[in-house]
Amino acid sequence: IGLAVARRPRSVLYATMHAACVALSLGMLGGASAQANPPLWPPSVTIFSPDMNMTMVQEQVDLAWMTNGKQGKGSPFGQFSTSHFAFLFKPGSYSVDVPIGYYTQVAGLGVSPDDVLFDGPRGPHVPCDYDPHQPGALDSFWRSAENFKRSGDMVWAVSQASPLRRVHITGDLALGEHKCWSSGGYLSNSVVEGSVDGGEQQQWFARSAEVGSWRVGGWSTVVVGVDGPKNHPEQCDLRTTTCGTSPYGPQQTVVVDEVPVVAEKPFVSVDAADSSKFSLNVPGVRLNSSGADWSAGISIPFEQVYVTWPGDSASLINIRLSLGLHVVVTPGIYTLDEPLRLSSPNQILLCLGLATLQS
Repeated sequence: IGLAVARRPRSVLYATMHAACVALSLGMLGGASAQANPPLWPPSVTIFSPDMNMTMVQEQVDLAWMTNGKQGKGSPFGQFSTSHFAFLFKPGSYSVDVPIGYYTQVAGLGVSPDDVLFDGPRGPHVPCDYDPHQPGALDSFWRSAENFKRSGDMVWAVSQASPLRRVHITGDLALGEHKCWSSGGYLSNSVVEGSVDGGEQQQWFARSAEVGSWRVGGWSTVVVGVDGPKNHPEQCDLRTTTCGTSPYGPQQTVVVDEVPVVAEKPFVSVDAADSSKFSLNVPGVRLNSSGADWSAGISIPFEQVYVTWPGDSASLINIRLSLGLHVVVTPGIYTLDEPLRLSSPNQILLCLGLATLQS
């Protein structure tokens, strides 16, 4: 998961992993052919709106969970599934619980995280319903959530390749539950009004966030540009580079007060005046920063964006890129026999739903 930035007018993206992939070519974009807006989304992308029947919404997300996430005794269910899901929620309120399994992305379609509110008992979450050490949350990879507000507490019991970004949590954030073992994760550009509880996490990385307090997990926590109350009794780990002990051995917490340079991941939103129209937002670069920043940056209408379908070839995608279009890669598995070439300045390639690019 990450950002590939071209330092010259041309860039090449290679991806052989499950990725919320982003590629960017610097400069000015022009000469693009007009695309449909709204686009024709494949079945792996589901758009929800607040006027829909919430029972039907719940049934749909539960079906994806039963396909790619169902937990219990033994090995994880769906770890090597070929199904991928992106659940995109238009601005409004949703009284649903969204368990997030493998190859599943949950994202709000607002310009700000506060535009999409989840107020169900659990909201978007990754539970740990296994026996604590068999395997606990140690295999909870390859999922993501972003760009919404959670009213209340939230559970995110994951282990790596499962980013949580651009969220506003009014309660506490638990990085585990039921004493399940877990092994690392990522939080960025977010506000947690309550406490972050590291639970049984072996390691964790947080960047550009604001938290009420933080209790570290098992061994290693790194926080960069994370703001919190300096006099909170549980906040010592944000004030010193090493602090405390744990039942698993010495704890180490590394603290860096500011992020030297960062550009947040681009994201998709709908237009405030017409929610059938989509835009691709590209946040700007920040220097020497701390805390969350939910500025949308440059807004690109989807008339300038090619939306892929699973099965698209590298040749087809490269043709669209050569026309100067930005590309949103929808959830699915793509077998690429050549690199994807971003040949126009300021060009964006963004993956949804943990799209798998194989080469």
